Amino acid sequence: MGAASNDDNEEHEFGEDQSTNNDATSTNHDDASAQQPMTCSTKSSPADSSVVFSPELLGMYYARLFPYQMLYSWLSYDPATINPNNNNNNTTKNNGTSNNTTTFPRREFSMTIEPTPGNEVYIRYQSFLSQEELTTAIQKRRPTKIDIGAVFNYPPKDNKSLPSGKLQTQERELVFDIDLTDYDGVRN
Repeated sequence: MGAASNDDNEEHEFGEDQSTNNDATSTNHDDASAQQPMTCSTKSSPADSSVVFSPELLGMYYARLFPYQMLYSWLSYDPATINPNNNNNNTTKNNGTSNNTTTFPRREFSMTIEPTPGNEVYIRYQSFLSQEELTTAIQKRRPTKIDIGAVFNYPPKDNKSLPSGKLQTQERELVFDIDLTDYDGVRN
């Protein structure tokens, strides 16, 4: 899979198309890291350019182990989706609208992919209508990182077709992102 294709209507970091500005969406690391054999590992920090992800192992992980159903249930705010065999038809909130049909499609996802080792591409404004659509996109792209964003008033993937300023955040979780490397100076 080459760099993110334009036919997916993918938006990249800072709203720029990759076709117009490759420098804003990719990070080239030194050539030595690109020549290393591919191994399965996780990145501990963005400064660690020696780590290379194996597309084959990422594919196996996303095909066999990734908890799509739990992620979908959690981000839908719908208790009826907790058990996929649950035949409970009580999927409506007090206002009569189905939670999983209104919240999940308006949730922003972003993904970091590595089309080639050491070359990262950040894809923003991704949203999915269903768990199956999310599963297909993740298995196709094999991201090295997935970020879960806010819930917007419109599906984020439609941001280019909306008038400027029309896409607005409606809900978001309180998140504290503390990396272990932030405490290196204190621990020593």
